[in-house]
Amino acid sequence: MVRFARYWELIANSGKFKNTLDGFLDKQAFYRFYAFSDWLYHYSGKTHQISLRKLFDYLYYGLIQNELYDSDYNMTEQDVIKHLLMDYQSSGLKGQPEFYKHLS
Repeated sequence: MVRFARYWELIANSGKFKNTLDGFLDKQAFYRFYAFSDWLYHYSGKTHQISLRKLFDYLYYGLIQNELYDSDYNMTEQDVIKHLLMDYQSSGLKGQPEFYKHLS
């Protein structure tokens, strides 16, 4: 639960990922974010010193792995990209996010 709370603070409470979270947490918000929190810790090994730019990459890679979530999860990879790019643009970060550079 400590990791869940830390990641919730970084992602949800920051207000930087509103568009992405609206689609991702549509149904069964706790379960989905809990599963994502577990995935994120195993993937990154970190709960601190995670930059905003890196959070965008983590969200992209975590959210395209739909098997982490219940069968009602219906965000396609294109939906994830669209929502993350909207959030990225409004975050004030410059340049392209790393995950987007690898798609070309």
